[in-house]
Amino acid sequence: TDGGLLPAAALARLATGEGDPASALALTGAAVDVMAFKDLWLRGAEVAVAHLDALTVSGRHDEAVGFLRRMAEATDGATTMAPMAEVALDLGHGLVARDPRDAAARFAHAAERLARIPRPYDAALARERQAMAELAAGDREQAVARLTDVHGHLLALGARWDADRVGHALRTEGAPASRPWRGGRRGYGTALSPRESEVAELVAQGLTNRQIAETLFLSRRTVDRHVSAVMRKLDVCSRTAVAVRLLEGRTDPPENFG
Repeated sequence: TDGGLLPAAALARLATGEGDPASALALTGAAVDVMAFKDLWLRGAEVAVAHLDALTVSGRHDEAVGFLRRMAEATDGATTMAPMAEVALDLGHGLVARDPRDAAARFAHAAERLARIPRPYDAALARERQAMAELAAGDREQAVARLTDVHGHLLALGARWDADRVGHALRTEGAPASRPWRGGRRGYGTALSPRESEVAELVAQGLTNRQIAETLFLSRRTVDRHVSAVMRKLDVCSRTAVAVRLLEGRTDPPENFG
């Protein structure tokens, strides 16, 4: 099955981010072999990007270009059925691009696709890549503004590890960056938390709890808890009712009808 591809991609991304691309490649290498053997290229977009990222960070540019070409050939004509495969090709071309402005354009296109799917977390990471490419191209003002926006989105999503990284990049450029909350879980009372709001949006779009878990890189159990909290706070008992509440723009706690 392809059930091990997403965990491999997430762990590899973490390893590369921590400066250990060799460990990342050990993870993605096995996953890529499975993708090739079982023809899972359309389902393995995340692991393909993680593999390409680790290759480029390791300085293995030619190998990365070859892998990207192999992936493009394997998915030719079929990416419209798998939006993430199209995104992976955009990100891959951005990673191997020699011209940082070309890379920034590729990452921007990927971010736009991810926002439409919707994959807000991945879209934020693609915008981060775009900003870093803009910095490399000398477009500092634009890059810092984009990083500031990305930093805010990641904080709202509860992605502390990623927000720390982006915050460090901002401070390196002499720009202010608030630090993630470290004093324990913030309380939201009967209002939806940022994560619950995000889960509610995905519920309203018809995604199952499993699909939401894959989209947000959360466990199924965590998503189950978020969905239950959303229904409780919105005072509804069905996923359709969640969608109706969001369409009506009514996400505040219900009035006391007693």
